[in-house]
Amino acid sequence: TFHKKFARVHEEVIFADTEKNLTAEQSRIREDLENQLKYKGLDGKYFQDLVEDYIFLLVKKGTLQEDIDENGVRITTYNSKGLPIEKKNESYDLRLKYNQQMIKILEYLGIKPSENTVSGGSDDEL
Repeated sequence: TFHKKFARVHEEVIFADTEKNLTAEQSRIREDLENQLKYKGLDGKYFQDLVEDYIFLLVKKGTLQEDIDENGVRITTYNSKGLPIEKKNESYDLRLKYNQQMIKILEYLGIKPSENTVSGGSDDEL
């Protein structure tokens, strides 16, 4: 049916888009998560989709962090009268929500990125 075809095409587009935009570190994290799934015997399509969701969120979280780094936690925008106002950068809250969802995916799968795939001292991907 149309919906099945759309879902399959949509899934392939998302996978292709995510695949070509991955950094080396993100690719290592994906590979590590996939290996952990195989080790646990969780190598079905459903579990692979959850890893892809995790990687999608990881990529988008990086984009949000770039926005925060560039514009700061607070940004200047304009109200309906054209006057400048300062407000919280929405990327900050979205980044936290993405991170929480990533943690939930990992907890559900019972896996975590291995220590050799996470650079620096940040525990954002744990």
